[in-house]
Amino acid sequence: MGWISKILGKRGEKTTVTTATTHTIAFNELDDWFANESKKELDEFFGSVARIMTEIGEAKEQLAQDTKVLGTAEPSEAPPRVLRMVTVSRDNLIKQINALIGRINIPAMGGAGGGEGRGDADYSSVMDFYRSTDASIETTLERSMKSHTRTKHLFPKETTAVVSDIRTIKELLTKLKDLLDLNGSKIESFETISGEIRRINEIQDELARRRSELDGIASEIRELEQNTSDQESQLLQLEESDEWVLFTELDRELNQLKQELGDVETSTTELFMPLGKALNRMKKQNESGRHTLSEKDEIMLVTCLEDPISACASDVSEFMVMMLQLVESGALGLTDKKRDKIIDQIKQITDSFASKKDRYDALNSGIVALGERKSDLAISRTKAELEKGIADSGREIVELEERAKNLSEEVERGVQELEDLKKSVSDAVSLIGQVQVVFD
Repeated sequence: MGWISKILGKRGEKTTVTTATTHTIAFNELDDWFANESKKELDEFFGSVARIMTEIGEAKEQLAQDTKVLGTAEPSEAPPRVLRMVTVSRDNLIKQINALIGRINIPAMGGAGGGEGRGDADYSSVMDFYRSTDASIETTLERSMKSHTRTKHLFPKETTAVVSDIRTIKELLTKLKDLLDLNGSKIESFETISGEIRRINEIQDELARRRSELDGIASEIRELEQNTSDQESQLLQLEESDEWVLFTELDRELNQLKQELGDVETSTTELFMPLGKALNRMKKQNESGRHTLSEKDEIMLVTCLEDPISACASDVSEFMVMMLQLVESGALGLTDKKRDKIIDQIKQITDSFASKKDRYDALNSGIVALGERKSDLAISRTKAELEKGIADSGREIVELEERAKNLSEEVERGVQELEDLKKSVSDAVSLIGQVQVVFD
C-alpha cells in the first residue's frame, strides 16, 4: 500500500475546535433553543458538505475528461511488443477508472453558497457516500497498480493527470471525513434529542395523570373504610336491641335444624353405600343389554348411587323389591357371602328409609318456616344489608388496592425512564452547545 500513499500524498491536519463557555437553560425553554440551534448547526454543516460535494463532482468530471484524453493519446516510439503490452495496460486502467467514476454517486445536496438546501441527504447518507467512494478508490488503485505503472512509461503526462484527479477526490473525501468526524456526535444528537424532549413531556404528563389517579384511589379507599367502620358500628348497635335476642334464638334453632338435616342426609347416604357394587353391576348389565331396566328403575338406580335422600319413599321401596329379586336370582354374579350382605342391606333400607325420609322432609319444612320467621324480622333485613355493604366495600377496597399497586409500579417505571431520558438529553445538549439543562 506504500505506493498508494506516495501517489495520493498525506492527509492534511484537522481543524482545532475551541470549547465554548457552558451556560444553563431551563427545560421548558429547550424546545425553542433546540430548534434555533439545530437549524443553525445543520445549515452550517450541510452547507459545508454541499460545497465539498460540489468540488468532488467537479473533480469527477475532470477525471472523466482526463481519462478520455488518456484513451486517445498517441504513444511515443517503442518496440511493437512493448507498445502492445502498454496499450493493453492502458485499456485496463481506463476500464478500472470508468468503473470508479460510475460508482461515485454524489447525493443531492442542493445549490452551493449561503442557505443552501440539502436535498435528500442526511448525516447517514453522507457517511455512506464517503465510505463507499473511499473504498472504491482504494479497490481501483489496488487492481490497476500494474496497469498504472506500465501505462505511465508511454503516457506519463496523461497518466499523471488522471492520478492527480483521483488524488484530488481522495483529498476531498478526507476533508469530508474530517467534517463528519467533527460534527458526528452533534448530528446524531440532533437526530435523537427532539424525540427525547417530546418523550420527556409525554412521561411528565403521564406521571401527573397517574399520580392524580392514585390520589383519587386513596380518597375512595378512605371513604370505603369509613363506610365500613360506620356499618360495623351499626352492627354492634343491633346487638344491643331487644329484637336481637329473638333473632339470635331463631338463628341458633335454624343452625341446629340444618345440622340435623345434614346428619340425616349423611346417614342415608351411608345406608346405601354397601349397595354400590351391586348397583354398578346392574348399571353395566343395563347398558350392555344383558338385563334391561325400565326407565323409572334407571332413574332410581342413579338416584340411589348419587343422592338417595332425594328419592320418594314408595319409589325406593319398589326399587328395593326389584333389586332383591335380581340379587336372589344370581343374575348379578355375586358370591354367596356378598349376596347375603346385599340382601341384609336391602332389608335395612326397606325398614328405615321411610322414617329417615319423613324426618328429612320435616326438618326441611322446619328450616323453611324458621327462615321465614327470621327474615320477617326487621333486624334480619338490616343485618343482611349491613353485612352485604361491609362485604361489598371489602371487595372494592381489594380491587382499588390492586389497581393502586399497578399504578405505583407504572409510576416507578415512568420515573426511571424519565431520569434516563433527562440524562440522555443533558448529555446530547452539552455536545451541541456546551449547555447545561436545568429540569424542574
